[in-house]
Amino acid sequence: MKHKILLCLLLTGLCLAPLAASDLQVGLLGGLRTVAQESFSDAYGSGIRLTPFLALPVGDALDIGAAFSLNLFKDAPIGLLEDDSSFSLTSLEVFGRYRFESGAFDPYAKLGLGLHFYAQTSETAQIDFSKTGMGVFLGAGGEYALNDQVSLLAELGYTVLSVKPFEDSINLGGLTIQAGLAYRFAL
Repeated sequence: MKHKILLCLLLTGLCLAPLAASDLQVGLLGGLRTVAQESFSDAYGSGIRLTPFLALPVGDALDIGAAFSLNLFKDAPIGLLEDDSSFSLTSLEVFGRYRFESGAFDPYAKLGLGLHFYAQTSETAQIDFSKTGMGVFLGAGGEYALNDQVSLLAELGYTVLSVKPFEDSINLGGLTIQAGLAYRFAL
């Protein structure tokens, strides 16, 4: 419950931030997402991650933002009998991004919180759950400005996410590598 209250407060801050912002950045990143838990990784492998985001400057080198990530949607056989199963993971994230401004190319560090929605089903194995979990993510990347409005981004990150749908914990954290395009609107 405390995590959900913290997430609500961060989202409220994000909604109020445009009052002081000079511009809004909207973008789309795409790339790969791994899962740290070996049993899940062996069964479902890596997945494609699509992340639409928005970011607002709140200082000279600091941005805050929000993103919705479509991480993994996979069907795969599991267990000794290779039962049909599916797994999905999506995320709602809020983040802070500190820019090391250096001209046309700006490296940055990123830290955030995510509310992750995950589900797994397998009729034969009688698995059917849909749950949420809170996680932290760390990242680093770079942004190359093509002009005053359009820029290219590349980012490497890691999500720390441990969930407990049954009696054992599952490590759904993992590595992401993404690239994309962003557009900056003047407010």
